[in-house]
Amino acid sequence: MNHRLKGKNIVITGASGGIGAEMALLCAKSGANVAIMARNKEKLQEIKREMGDKTQVLVYQLDVSDTNQVEQVFSKVLTEWTHVDVLINNAGYGIFAHADEAKMEDVSGMFSVNVLGLIACTKAVLPSMKKRKRRSDC
Repeated sequence: MNHRLKGKNIVITGASGGIGAEMALLCAKSGANVAIMARNKEKLQEIKREMGDKTQVLVYQLDVSDTNQVEQVFSKVLTEWTHVDVLINNAGYGIFAHADEAKMEDVSGMFSVNVLGLIACTKAVLPSMKKRKRRSDC
């Protein structure tokens, strides 16, 4: 158990499976409050059930490529918690095709999630993090 995470407010995007889900489970096991976000709310609810009730878990359906949705969801998180200690920008996907074979709409979608979504999520929490002037010891 990582005692440095106990009581920390941690947001994890792309938490419905894979590395994001595993990080969420480990953070909750360590006593952190965890906000899990992804497009698939049903999978997030399954992850929440796995976490049990030893910590606070917030569940939000979120498509990080939708910047308006990012602003709305993170506003709800900051209303619930007042601050975020750690943001884990895990949402993302890859197009594994040669450049001349990749469809531009697929490349555009990937860029929207992997770059613009990451920046939108960071912009949503960074002002409150800077205001607190705390460096996380996680």
